[in-house]
Amino acid sequence: MPQTPNRIQSPVTFQPVTLSSVEIVPPYGTEDVTRPNCIQLSSDDEPITEQKLFGPFRTILRITGLDCTAVSRVQLDPSYGKQALFSRILAVIVLLLTLFRCVMFFMAGGKVLSFQWTESNMYAFMAIHSIVCGGCLFGWTKNGFFFTYLEMLNKVRKLRVNGKKE
Repeated sequence: MPQTPNRIQSPVTFQPVTLSSVEIVPPYGTEDVTRPNCIQLSSDDEPITEQKLFGPFRTILRITGLDCTAVSRVQLDPSYGKQALFSRILAVIVLLLTLFRCVMFFMAGGKVLSFQWTESNMYAFMAIHSIVCGGCLFGWTKNGFFFTYLEMLNKVRKLRVNGKKE
């Protein structure tokens, strides 16, 4: 029988590292680096709006039926009363339909740990997640969370330090 070597021969060869190929970095604080003495911030003075914050998702929020901004506007302007009632009823209907869909996924038959059982539970979990997200959107728009958040962002924006040094 032929003898097998104890070592495995590798086709890759390694080159030894010499000190001349390594870059030496100077200690911190001794390098000469020019840094600007001020920070340039955008000079945008227009306030942040919902359209700037959400982009195209503002339109999607309105289409879902969960937009209850009219409810939060009733406190400022009572003429939004009918629109607030309609948007509240529509949002509750959308949430109930989503809950019904979730229950239907959980009621799908199948043996435990079968493909059908797994698929129905996966879709039911996603439906539960959509119910929670829908409830959050309903509550945030109903309570005026986005308006107060935008006001806070605009206040913080006004408090920024101007980076111009004269």
